[in-house]
Amino acid sequence: MTELEPFPVHDPDVSHVIIEAFGGDNNLSSFVREDLEEMAAGNRGSFSVLALTDFADEQACVIELSPRSGMRVLEKWGEIDTGDPETLIRFFARALVSHRPEALRALGFWDHGSGVFDEQDPDETVVARGLARVPRQRRSRSLPARRLFLAGRRAMLHDDTNGGVLTNLEARNVLDVAFQRAGRQDKVELIFSDTCLNGMIEVLAELQDFARVVVASEDLEPGDGYDYHEWLARMSAAPPQEAEAWAAQAVEAFRAGYQHRPEEHPCTLGAFRTEQEVTRAFAELVRCARGLGRAGFAMLDGARRAAQSFADHDTYDLRDFLERVKIAAGAAQPALRDAAGAGVRAFDAARVASVALGESVSRSHGLAFWFPSSRHALEQDRSTYSRLLFNRATQWVDYLEGARAGS
Repeated sequence: MTELEPFPVHDPDVSHVIIEAFGGDNNLSSFVREDLEEMAAGNRGSFSVLALTDFADEQACVIELSPRSGMRVLEKWGEIDTGDPETLIRFFARALVSHRPEALRALGFWDHGSGVFDEQDPDETVVARGLARVPRQRRSRSLPARRLFLAGRRAMLHDDTNGGVLTNLEARNVLDVAFQRAGRQDKVELIFSDTCLNGMIEVLAELQDFARVVVASEDLEPGDGYDYHEWLARMSAAPPQEAEAWAAQAVEAFRAGYQHRPEEHPCTLGAFRTEQEVTRAFAELVRCARGLGRAGFAMLDGARRAAQSFADHDTYDLRDFLERVKIAAGAAQPALRDAAGAGVRAFDAARVASVALGESVSRSHGLAFWFPSSRHALEQDRSTYSRLLFNRATQWVDYLEGARAGS
């Protein structure tokens, strides 16, 4: 393996590193600088940020941010496509070896997001310290929610100049290759998505080999996204010593950033362990429902219709759904009831922290899943969904195809 060239960081001996890819070559471009400035204003600890930043109006660059170094441009990369896996592999691999091995690491994706819905990418490749703008606490409103669904080109890290996007399959491949090139055998502490709709069990399963905890939103994010000032300030006051504490700080910082801004609701964020039994419990639920034929699907579909949903898409809060299946099955179908109950217990064991602000998401518990509401919806997403690890483990698409055909 060719030895990687680390980035020429000024402060390599920090205790924590946030490594984040900012896909800002789109209508969120101005928020890249704002979030970096929030980080700079909040960071008073032994922490660094390594950021790949792309913009709508200028060239991409790699930035280091820490109390000792300030905010420094380390390298200018020119025009890039943030949806190109090789670009992201190069960034993440070098970033992973740029600080001492003992440093705790978090990897982040920043952009719009669309969960696992219609991830059609025809080029998919599986390979100053003060806030310069008005602080979010003093704003009346922010940019509208990060909703961006481009016909046939949904996913994350949208690059308007080059047309690239990053699908979940590509994201897994990016991390797999980057970890290999960096010679990293163990997981990092966190992977977080400052995007919409990526708080899904399917996304958690795709990222399970690379981080101990995954943090993401199951709903649309408000335009401001994470409150990085609040998160870094909390880290500075109480430096987290392990993944779960770090993830909980991210969730609580998100809550603090929005709880006094009712016009920004609804918003959600959840943190979940990747060592989880939710996938196995869901596979057992599918097995039990399959054995009940049309009656089993009717109970599942009824629970879907009643469960907490998000963004007018076929994405539903997983715990709320499981509770409703358990109630519907009742004494008449004990195997299905018990499978749903096991799923609830697995969900609770996997959850580190979650927040749901706003009446319309009051039954949100931090992690969603895909359940197509019609045959058309199933056909729209089945080709991409069927390749995900969660589907391979549960055979969810096969079950739905059989059930929808017989309904």
